[in-house]
Amino acid sequence: MTLRGFSSALVTGSLALAMLAAPSPASGQPTGEPGRIEFDRPEAWAMKYFTSASLLLPPLPESQRAPIDVGLDIVWLPPLSTAQQRVGFNGTAVEDLNQAPVFLRPRVTMALGDRWTVTAAGLPPVRLFGVTPRLLALGVGWRAWRTERWTLSAFAHGQTGTVTGAITCPADVLRFAPGSDGNPTGCEQTSADVTTLRYAAVELDVDRSLTRSGRWAARGSFGASLIDGAFQTNAHTFGFLDRTRLASRGVAYSGSVGLSYVRDRIGLGADLVYAPLSIRRPSEASSSLDGLLTLRSVVTYRIH
Repeated sequence: MTLRGFSSALVTGSLALAMLAAPSPASGQPTGEPGRIEFDRPEAWAMKYFTSASLLLPPLPESQRAPIDVGLDIVWLPPLSTAQQRVGFNGTAVEDLNQAPVFLRPRVTMALGDRWTVTAAGLPPVRLFGVTPRLLALGVGWRAWRTERWTLSAFAHGQTGTVTGAITCPADVLRFAPGSDGNPTGCEQTSADVTTLRYAAVELDVDRSLTRSGRWAARGSFGASLIDGAFQTNAHTFGFLDRTRLASRGVAYSGSVGLSYVRDRIGLGADLVYAPLSIRRPSEASSSLDGLLTLRSVVTYRIH
C-alpha cells in the first residue's frame, strides 16, 4: 500500500471511530435538559482520567505477533488523593473514585496479511471491585515501515460502553445522617451511577528489537484521543431521585515507553503511560495539569 493509500485508510478509520464518540441521547438533569460542561471542569477531568486509563493497548511488535492470539490487558489504577476525588459539584464534593485498583480486559488480536492487524477487547457486565462494566474496544493496526531492528506502526482504536458503580453515594457514607458532615450530599442509599468511557484515538508506535532473536524489544508510542464522556447520576438524596447528567468532549494526549518479550507461544508487554490532563479547580483562576501516570501490561498466548 502506498503512503497516500494508508493516509486515506487511516482517515476513513478515524472518522468511523469518531462516530463511536458521537453524543447519544440520554436523560438529563432534574429539569430534563442535558448538561454539557467544559473539558477542564473537575467532573470532566475524572471522566477523561478513567477513559485515558482504558485506552486499548497496541499489539506486540511484528516479530512477536502471531496470526491469532488471545490475551489480557492489565492496567494499574493509582489511588487518588482526597483532593483529587473532590470533583463533584464543580470540585466541591468528594466522590468515591478509588473503587477498582486495577483494570482487567480480555483481548483477541488477528493478523491480516503482512501489515494489518485487528484487535477486539471488552468487558461483559460482570460485577468486579464494586463496579459493573459494559465495554467494547476495537483497534486496527498498520505496519508502515520495518528494518531488521526497527518497526514503525500506526494504531487507530476506539471504545464505547459504560461502567456502573456507587460513585456519588458509596456505602460507607450511609452510616451518617443525610446532610451531616459525613454525608453532606444527603445520600439515603447506595447509588448506581453510570459513567460513559467513550473515545476514538490514533497513535504512532515505534519498536526496536534489542536482541538478534527478536525476543526482547523496546517500544514507545504517542497518541491523541477524542474523548466523549458522560456521567449519569442515579442517587436517592434528600428524599428525591437525583438524575443529573453531565457530558464533556475534548482531545487528550498520551505517550508511553516500555518493553516486550516473547518466548514460544507466550508474549509479554509492559508500558509506563503518561497522559497530561487539564483541570480547573474552584480555587484556581486557570487550568493546571493533573495527569495520569500508570503502568499497563499485556499477556498474550498464541492459539494459531
